[in-house]
Amino acid sequence: NGQPGGAYSLELRPTGTYSASWPSSVKWPSNSEPTQTKSSTKKDIFTFYYDGTVYNGQVFGFDYALS
Repeated sequence: NGQPGGAYSLELRPTGTYSASWPSSVKWPSNSEPTQTKSSTKKDIFTFYYDGTVYNGQVFGFDYALS
C-alpha cells in the first residue's frame, strides 16, 4: 500500500500481446491514459506520486531499449 507523499516507479516490458489496465486510483494528466509500447524489444517507465488518496501518474519515458 502506498504511503502519503510516496513516489514509486514501474517498468513495463511487453511480452506478446498485452495491455496494462490501471485501477481507478491512478490518475493521469488530462485524464488521458498513456499508450504503451508494443515492441517486445522496448520498455516503458512510469512514475507515480501518492497523495494519500490517488496515485498521480506520469510517463517517465517510452521505448527504452532492453539491456
